Formats: sequence, C-alpha cells, structure tokens
Amino acid sequence: MAAAGLLTWMIVWMGRQARFIRFRLEAQVDQALAAGSVTGLALVAFVSVLREGLESALFLLSTTVGETSAVDKVVGGFAGVAAAAAIGYLIYRGSSRLNIAVFFRVTGVLIVLFAAGLIGKAIHELQEASVLGTLREHIWDLGILDPDTSLAGEFLSSMFGWSPSPSLEMFLGYLLFLVPVLSGFLFMTRVKTSGREQPAG
Repeated sequence: MAAAGLLTWMIVWMGRQARFIRFRLEAQVDQALAAGSVTGLALVAFVSVLREGLESALFLLSTTVGETSAVDKVVGGFAGVAAAAAIGYLIYRGSSRLNIAVFFRVTGVLIVLFAAGLIGKAIHELQEASVLGTLREHIWDLGILDPDTSLAGEFLSSMFGWSPSPSLEMFLGYLLFLVPVLSGFLFMTRVKTSGREQPAG
C-alpha cells in the first residue's frame, strides 16, 4: 500500500511536469554550464536518475510479495538493468527527436497500471492472511494465464496484479484506484494542439 501511495505521488508529479520537463532540465543544465559548475551539472543528473531509480526499486520490491524464492527476481532485475542501459543509450542517441511529453505519458500510464496492480495484490495478501474478509472469493475464474503455471501470467501478475480469479474486493480496489487516477493523469497530460507549451515562470 505504501509503495502504491508513493507511485501515485510520482504519477501526479509526472502528470504536472510532462509538458514542461524537457524545458526545465535543459534550463538547469544551461545554468550549471553557464556557472561552470561541474558539481551542479552532476547534481541535476543525480536527482533525475535518483527519482527514476527509486521508482525501479519499488517495482522490484513489490514483485517479490508472496514469493517463496527471489532468485528469478534477481536475475530478472539484472536483465532489466541491462535492458534499461540499452534503452537509455538509444534515447541518448535519439534525444533530439524524442517527444518527452509523449514519453512521460506512455510510461505514466504503465505506472498507473502497475500501482493499481499493487492495490489488488495488497488486498489479496490481506485476505490470504485473514486480515481482510471477502463477500465473494472469486467473481470469475477464467482459467487462463495462471501465474502458477504460465510465464506470461506470472509476468502480468508481477507487473500489473493480474489474477485469473480475483475476489470482489480485489476487483473493486483495482477499479476504484485505476479509473480516477488514470483519468486524472490523462487529463493532466493531454496534448495541446495549438501553440507550443512553455513552463510557467
């Protein structure tokens, strides 16, 4: 629940900054270069990476909930770092053509889905521990993409809280988080068709 709350804060921040982040980062870099401050430039990069690194740490931490072995998570984590390095290089090479606002919007939607999954998983764990009751244990049973038998199902469960047979409370908790947060995020990051946005101040 705490991880979902922190991710929600990040989602709101991303929604507010998506249209302006490129201008602000470029302005901070220009100021550091103009002042001849290597420390200032390093601090800009450090803070930017730290924010995303914290996000990644939450991802890895939350995917281990309810698992008896974390070996595959460690391997997956290293694979993710390697993939992130490769993607980072590609972004660096094509940064002049990258639409940061669209990039933030797409990654933000994925984070919303991830956070909603954390809510569903938290409710499931509370029900498993008999801390939280249920009015209906399974509102449906699709019988497909079972996380216990399917690699795709395990991936969807770890990343987005997928369950082929959710309880009523899991389903409601997921929707009550997803609908307002995703709607708000999409509204905040809506693309303007007239004029070029500039950061306030």
